[in-house]
Amino acid sequence: MQRCSLSGAVLFAVLFIYTGDQAVRHSGDGGLHRRRCRFPTLLAPYTSQLETLTGMPLPQLLAIGVGGFEILAGLMIALNFLARFFSILLIFFVLATTSTPRFLWNQSPPDNAKT
Repeated sequence: MQRCSLSGAVLFAVLFIYTGDQAVRHSGDGGLHRRRCRFPTLLAPYTSQLETLTGMPLPQLLAIGVGGFEILAGLMIALNFLARFFSILLIFFVLATTSTPRFLWNQSPPDNAKT
């Protein structure tokens, strides 16, 4: 890998490593995930089983899982190990997370605050 593309890959990976670290650090309070997660009723029995199994609420589990994925993918890109595979996974991750609407103007005042 050339020096320029290596530094670009490392800088790109730092973005995801940082956001993953922030998601894991703030997973205890639930942060953004606690307020904006809506799960289908079809998944309710499975989510309750998962919560009782781990002893953590589902938004906290999601924050830890998403943060762990971002850290892992960022490290793999920075180390150039399966970088294309993890880049493609991150593309799908970013598309999925940015395409979900967050209609803040339709929510009640405590939930419509930007974090």
